[in-house]
Amino acid sequence: MTTAYSLAICEIFNKNIHGFDDRSTPDMNERILASYTFTNDEFMDIDEWLPILANMRMAYSQYPDNIKEHSNIRNYKQIVDNPDYYKLDIVKLEEMPGGETSAVIKTGGIKQFQKIWRKYKKNQNELIRKRSNVQNLRYRETTGKWPKDC
Repeated sequence: MTTAYSLAICEIFNKNIHGFDDRSTPDMNERILASYTFTNDEFMDIDEWLPILANMRMAYSQYPDNIKEHSNIRNYKQIVDNPDYYKLDIVKLEEMPGGETSAVIKTGGIKQFQKIWRKYKKNQNELIRKRSNVQNLRYRETTGKWPKDC
């Protein structure tokens, strides 16, 4: 099994849509499928991956409701009908024994880091604003320390 980080368009594996036979990985119906993977150069060329997302949205919208059923996910239809479902993710790829490429989405960690970073920057900007106050500057000038609130 090989693993690598990549940019990919992922979707929940559905045997009604993607197919399933005796050579397929048995637990593939419980995994996320990396439908399309992109190199950094392909990612930078927006014409490469945006039309694929549009085609996926259109294709899924045209599937009948009985195809949009999943054996393990009750709200699968609502998930795939949401336009935000089709996006580019940072993933760790896994080659399955049946030849499928499974994905472990790593984008969530980046979103958490962004949230922490935004909070940190907000606090830093607030600290700069407080320390720019003339009264606080004069206090530091006379005592050598910043006031307790900054």
